[in-house]
Amino acid sequence: MAFNDDLDSELVADTTAAYQKAATFLPFKASEIKQVFSVAELTQLEQFTKAMAKATTDNEKNAKLMKYPSVVLKLLQLAKIV
Repeated sequence: MAFNDDLDSELVADTTAAYQKAATFLPFKASEIKQVFSVAELTQLEQFTKAMAKATTDNEKNAKLMKYPSVVLKLLQLAKIV
């Protein structure tokens, strides 16, 4: 039995799709993110990115930015903007 026989092709496709989607809006390496964010902050980061994706207006996006100030600040620092 080959290694490929044990792989769930649907799981691989789903994981690859999720990674590709995340790479479009979060252009940082996982190692960079883990150096900056604590485990609790990673949960907030996930919530923030989901909330921003659902926001349809600039007002909604501004409200989400205000709800997650520490996450936004760390993202700006990671991007070397501030």
